[in-house]
Amino acid sequence: MAIKMFAEILKYPYVIVYDTATGNKLHKTSCSYITKKNFDLKVIINQEKNGYYRPLEHLEGINDQSVKPCKVCKPTLG
Repeated sequence: MAIKMFAEILKYPYVIVYDTATGNKLHKTSCSYITKKNFDLKVIINQEKNGYYRPLEHLEGINDQSVKPCKVCKPTLG
C-alpha cells in the first residue's frame, strides 16, 4: 500500500511536505529529501501526526504563505 502511495506522488513534478516540526517545504519530486524512507516515516509509521505529503502538478496553485522552497532542490515559486 505505501509503495503505491509513494509511487503516485512521484508521478507529479512537485510535492509539498507539510511538517509541524521543520516547517512546510516545496520540493521537486526528484529532490534528495523525497525518499520512500522519509515518506514511510511521516505518513505510515507516524500516521501523519506531524505532517503529510501533497503532490502538485503546477506551482500556480500554491496560496499557502507557510510553504517555503527547499534549499536543496530550489523549486521556483511564482
